[in-house]
Amino acid sequence: MEYVGEKLLKKIISKKYSITDRQVEYREPAEKEYWHGIKGNNYKRTNEWQEWDKKNEILYDELMEFLEEYRGLSEKQPNFHRRHGLAVDVVFGEDVPTDQRKKRLTADEKEILERKLGSFQEEVKLFTEFLKKKYFEENSA
Repeated sequence: MEYVGEKLLKKIISKKYSITDRQVEYREPAEKEYWHGIKGNNYKRTNEWQEWDKKNEILYDELMEFLEEYRGLSEKQPNFHRRHGLAVDVVFGEDVPTDQRKKRLTADEKEILERKLGSFQEEVKLFTEFLKKKYFEENSA
């Protein structure tokens, strides 16, 4: 559990909406009520969560050092975006906005996108080679 008292809050909300405790964080309107309860009552993080979060910060710093090492070798200069915890998106080139992903592309747009994808694929291939050298060749010596 992330918050002190979270289990009881989930039990109350899950009973109200006839869902499982696990579904509370992912089903509307239960999710809204859950977060309102957590934030509105200033729930404190559990000691276990705080310890886990400290360890994640150390791992995150190590991960970023590793990714910065790769960035120094890359011509494309990938961007790194932290989502939460240790979740990091590595973006090679520009990201496609969500509203643009579903629209129909013109022939010219398709051609441009195909060229970009080829470039991104090449970068991912280089990143894969970097990982292989870093983790398989260094550790095998």
